[in-house]
Amino acid sequence: MESHWRSTPARSSCFTRFPRPPGRHRGEAPITNVIGLAGGHQEIDETVDGLLERLALKPYFIPLTLPDGVTVWLKASTVSFIRTVEPWDHTRAEAKSAVNAGGGPIFVKENMTTIEDAITAARRRTRAR
Repeated sequence: MESHWRSTPARSSCFTRFPRPPGRHRGEAPITNVIGLAGGHQEIDETVDGLLERLALKPYFIPLTLPDGVTVWLKASTVSFIRTVEPWDHTRAEAKSAVNAGGGPIFVKENMTTIEDAITAARRRTRAR
């Protein structure tokens, strides 16, 4: 049973929706990707909101915005540190902070205070459960 839990979205660290790759039908909805599973990312045909609500995982995740405007949902407990963007990061000008969640930095538009507040709120929600 333990191996089953390792491969479920409850163990994932990140959800996001990416545009469909070239060659697929134009105009189709973006693909939801579950990132942080043992076998790599997993594409699913369900919205991030729908999946998180169905699995009762929404309180554990915080939504952040990538520099290109795509929303990424990070599991608050996987964030090990946040910092401001530095010149050596070579990322888009829209990025204000770097969030480390299960690997390298993820550059987002939100400032550090906004991210800290979101993590604190997620912790309060999960403690109340």
